[in-house]
Amino acid sequence: MHMLPLLLAGAFVFVWVCSYWCNSDLFSPIKVYLLTLFICFFDIFLTPYRLDICCIYLGLLFVPLALTCFESKVSPLFARIVQSRRNGRTPVARPLQKGRMVEIIWLLTIVPVASMTYLVAVFGGLSEYLSHIVVRALALQGLNTFSELAINLISLLTVMYFGVGLIKKRSVGWWACYGLHFAITLAILAMSGSRRYFLMPMVIMLSLYHYFRRPISIRHAGVVLLGLLVVASMIGVLRMGQRGGELLDRELNEYERESVTAHFKYGLVPLEVVLNSDIVHLHYGSTFIAALTNVIPRPLWPAKPDSAGLVITKDYLGNRWLGASNLNAGLLAESMMNFGIGIGLIFSFVSLTAAMAFIVNSYGRALTFLNRTDKSVHGVLYLVRYLHVSLAITGLITWETAIVALPLIINLSALWVIELLVRPMQSARLSQVMPKCV
Repeated sequence: MHMLPLLLAGAFVFVWVCSYWCNSDLFSPIKVYLLTLFICFFDIFLTPYRLDICCIYLGLLFVPLALTCFESKVSPLFARIVQSRRNGRTPVARPLQKGRMVEIIWLLTIVPVASMTYLVAVFGGLSEYLSHIVVRALALQGLNTFSELAINLISLLTVMYFGVGLIKKRSVGWWACYGLHFAITLAILAMSGSRRYFLMPMVIMLSLYHYFRRPISIRHAGVVLLGLLVVASMIGVLRMGQRGGELLDRELNEYERESVTAHFKYGLVPLEVVLNSDIVHLHYGSTFIAALTNVIPRPLWPAKPDSAGLVITKDYLGNRWLGASNLNAGLLAESMMNFGIGIGLIFSFVSLTAAMAFIVNSYGRALTFLNRTDKSVHGVLYLVRYLHVSLAITGLITWETAIVALPLIINLSALWVIELLVRPMQSARLSQVMPKCV
């Protein structure tokens, strides 16, 4: 048993080397999948886990290994992107780029700012709101629609803003305005108390820079990853309710120390909980339905299906935190809670493999699009849409479907609205340059 962590580490390194050898793109879906697996299952390299969990981990490694050959077929497309960036090729912008995209972004920013302002007002002020972050699952009951809208929309808008800035050379004043928007984004995301909500837009922004400006090397990616993990640990401590200044004057308590490294066990804890339990009350897919019904406030539908996080916390942990917090169940644990261990594992691996195959295919289309079209707002919209879907699918190994689906629905809907707002501008610009019929 004590050799298992070393063997699993070797298996991970083997899959990573195979993936990188076939495609050097660090932001390909398989690399993002492996990064998520590395971070959220990292403790399996340090601590001996039961044999069935180790076998499940090997199964999670087999999924990207099986798809590596398919992803390698589009690696020449990424090579062309790299070559074009090295040659300094600057494509002529399409008419869509000339639209007032920034004005649209600032206009839509009113929605998340208003939503967060409303939440702060409901709690009676900023200090009262911040004091409830540690018990946000309980405090925000019935208000999740406002918080989800504010957090996800502001993340999407700042990502779009950043992408628009990358497609051509911008002035210092332009980036100063973006800095103001980014500061608003950081303030709203900090009020979420969630590491995931804070880090996901950073990953997407790095991806945009990677594809539109200059491919990021392994060394730089490692430095950025380390910085993001440090930030994630700080968020984990600060949301425990302690003031930042006090952390410098005392040692961390037990709960804060656990929160510092909690993200290294995100994928393992729910598996342990479910596999160690004798509970056989199955939910037959109701938690997957909750992924769609979560948008409805519970006061309006008290009997709506519980999400996987609520189920695993109530049924398997005896409601340990009394509703103040919930354990996040990944797709594997969620499937076992719905269909039993055997059928659940088969269902989860088949679903995960199919979803990853879909996103690998979408990755090929995205690279084809980037090679065939000029840098434009349309290209930013296309790439941001693909990245959101990609991160949602790769995140299923750690996050339950309810946590993945609702932000994805909000973001894709917002992107559709943005495209509708930009399209008339494109038509107007085109009509000015097209010859009139007589």
